[in-house]
Amino acid sequence: MNAASEKKGTAWLFIPWATSKQVALKGALAGQLVNPPRTSTWQDDT
Repeated sequence: MNAASEKKGTAWLFIPWATSKQVALKGALAGQLVNPPRTSTWQDDT
């Protein structure tokens, strides 16, 4: 995040969402994310 950003609050909401297990799993299952960075994504039984 840029230190001069005028939308830091919004960025702080986006970052956890974008790096969440749910988003990584959805991307992996849809073929949009080849290697999810979260180990816990690979451990999902879905």
